[in-house]
Amino acid sequence: MIRIYTALSILEGAPQGLTVKELTERLEVRDVGANKRTVCRDLEALSTAQTAAQFLEIYKRRKAV
Repeated sequence: MIRIYTALSILEGAPQGLTVKELTERLEVRDVGANKRTVCRDLEALSTAQTAAQFLEIYKRRKAV
């Protein structure tokens, strides 16, 4: 969950947007390890969810796989 909150914070500070590579690099700088595939999955879950509760459900299902 820390990775998600950190990613959201980074994205909020980048109104022009970031590439997945740029977001991954910024997460690494903040000592929040993530690879490009993980960042893509997190972004997909965030974009699919309409509420925070729905995001948590999606996140839990993916983590269980």
